[in-house]
Amino acid sequence: MATKLKNAALVGKLSITNWEAKKKAREIESDAEQKSGAKHGTVSARKSLLPGATELDDIIKHSAAMRTWWNQVSAPWFDNGMRIYGIAGHFDIQTAFGDMARHRDQLIETFMDKYAELRELARFDLNDLFNDTDYPLPSVIRSKFTCAFEVMPLPDTADFRVIEGISEDEINRLMAQAEASAEARVAEASRTAVERLHTAVKTMAERLAGYTKAEDDDVKGARFYDSWVGNVQEMASLIPQLNITGDPALAALAKEAAEIAKDEPGKYRADKTLRDSATERAQSIASRLATLFTDD
Repeated sequence: MATKLKNAALVGKLSITNWEAKKKAREIESDAEQKSGAKHGTVSARKSLLPGATELDDIIKHSAAMRTWWNQVSAPWFDNGMRIYGIAGHFDIQTAFGDMARHRDQLIETFMDKYAELRELARFDLNDLFNDTDYPLPSVIRSKFTCAFEVMPLPDTADFRVIEGISEDEINRLMAQAEASAEARVAEASRTAVERLHTAVKTMAERLAGYTKAEDDDVKGARFYDSWVGNVQEMASLIPQLNITGDPALAALAKEAAEIAKDEPGKYRADKTLRDSATERAQSIASRLATLFTDD
């Protein structure tokens, strides 16, 4: 990996596991197959061991939110779940992960405190489907809730040189291949960052240009959506960690995008002068962003 790339990005992996309190309902499967005369294995059914347990639902939803966040602030690297992000965004990513992990711990504690009660409620909800053996001990359940964030530098292609038994020519070929592959992935990640910001800015320009207060008041479906502005704010704030190569042009355009979307969405709705100005500037930014991923 070229030094400029090793010093610009990190790769990380977010790993989360949960106990989802689901179990195959074999008795239901067997009964349905017998009644319908179907072949064994043709019916699949699962039962919720803790139906209506909002405490557990909160953990599952928070886990999904963490995964969504990680996908937003990083780009794919390897198929094993490793993703890449710019070093400039490392502190923000670590801070955000720490905050979310602590909140997750609180949600787990709340759930574990109520586990015994929820289990007894399930006894009545499930009736004949309730089975004591479906419910692990609290210590076992707690161990199924895991959350880890692993970070490491980009691999160094020079590591091939420590491998014995391979010719110098083959080592050079492998190094060149790995270098090219890594640079291609970095280029794709950078391109994705530009396209995501471009989409947000272009959408803001188009929606603001076509919006009128009369439509907002009188036409169903022609409402002003805060996301037109909010999406630009969000994407501009993510560029430091998505701008893996430290492209100054992208950084500058992200700063401009943040500037045109700095006001509360309601101000754009109420102020036509502000709206027109933001539209014109957004159109300009979108055009310049387009050149960053259309030029070879």
